[in-house]
Amino acid sequence: GLVARMELKAATGIRRQASLKTRRDYGQRLSTIIGDLEDLNCRPQELSQISAKHARMLVRKWVGEGKNVAYMRNLLTPLRRLLVWCGKPDAVPQLRALLREIGSEEVLLREPEPRNLEAAGLDPEDVFRRIRAVCPVAEFKCRLMAAFGLRVEEVLMLSPSKSHIGDKLVVLQGAKGGRSRFIPITTDEQRDLLEKAKRMEAATVEFGSLGRGTGWKERLTRSKNRLYYLMKKAGIYQGGPLGITPHCFRHEY
Repeated sequence: GLVARMELKAATGIRRQASLKTRRDYGQRLSTIIGDLEDLNCRPQELSQISAKHARMLVRKWVGEGKNVAYMRNLLTPLRRLLVWCGKPDAVPQLRALLREIGSEEVLLREPEPRNLEAAGLDPEDVFRRIRAVCPVAEFKCRLMAAFGLRVEEVLMLSPSKSHIGDKLVVLQGAKGGRSRFIPITTDEQRDLLEKAKRMEAATVEFGSLGRGTGWKERLTRSKNRLYYLMKKAGIYQGGPLGITPHCFRHEY
């Protein structure tokens, strides 16, 4: 069907396509949406014809049925990805905006903050594109956080050439509690990202430049502030329109 033909990249967005299980799951969720639209007597002839009006009607129905935020995000995510693939990236607004439009934003107050992009109802590639439009280097660092489960401090202090040892990424600086840790390298996506990071490290001061010499804490603070500033420009901050913070990327791992 249509989902089988869609270009669905895995969360890190590097080469590997989404699994058959993910595609099957997306198809089931889209079938639920079709059934709900039929119940509302507003099913379009083609899924690609779905608009923000349909999304508002669906959310109003789900709120009336007492569905929680996780349920609604779980259904809207494949619908949004389908419409992006159909060339309609703005057809389905974010859930927060939809709830606000129907006067039910209080539903969000009963839910915990999402820990990753999928839980927030977001397509990782859409989020990465938003960041890339602000700063490609910031986007790449977010991809590293997603691929290796790195914290903000860890990715900012990472020296790819020193940290890549065999089949492990050794986090030497920035780790919680000051302790180094080992992250297994098991996928082609991780290897591709590391090789690109090494090339960037050789060509720019964006990687491996913080070190532990005099003034490293001040340099780290400036780097964190800049990354948070760039993330905010992309709509990624506490209470922002996307409902996520920079820390959500590490939970993609």
